[in-house]
Amino acid sequence: MSTRSFVGVMSDAGILGAYVHGDGHPSWVGTQVQKILKRDGFEKFGQTILEGCEGGGFSWLDADTNANQEGRRCKIIGGYGGAYTDDYGCEPMTLRGALSRESGQEYAYVARPDGLIDIYEIGYGVRDHLKWTVGLDEELSNVPPAGAVVVKA
Repeated sequence: MSTRSFVGVMSDAGILGAYVHGDGHPSWVGTQVQKILKRDGFEKFGQTILEGCEGGGFSWLDADTNANQEGRRCKIIGGYGGAYTDDYGCEPMTLRGALSRESGQEYAYVARPDGLIDIYEIGYGVRDHLKWTVGLDEELSNVPPAGAVVVKA
């Protein structure tokens, strides 16, 4: 069973992003978001993540994916991962949708224009979630830090 997540960006239209199916823990997807943001910057990261929404989101996110890898049901986006091709015409998800009780995602990562990332541990079936903010060079753990705050969905 995969740990599902939401990866998104702050935009003029709100917080928009994509579903990511595989290994959504901070120690993997959070680290990949950090690596990609450091390499590509906020604008390109946001544009590429939102383009990945067209087919239903990403099967996996990996900063080291190269364009020559093969993917089942996916188009490979070099330096990002495998974007689904099953459901063309999908719209980006919202953070509010990811935090809903029915979404099934366990974590959300929101890239901010100031170079920080907001991480949410989504409480499945409850209305309270934990949120903390990290920089691009911080080591990530799957355990929320002591300073994490409770936010309501």
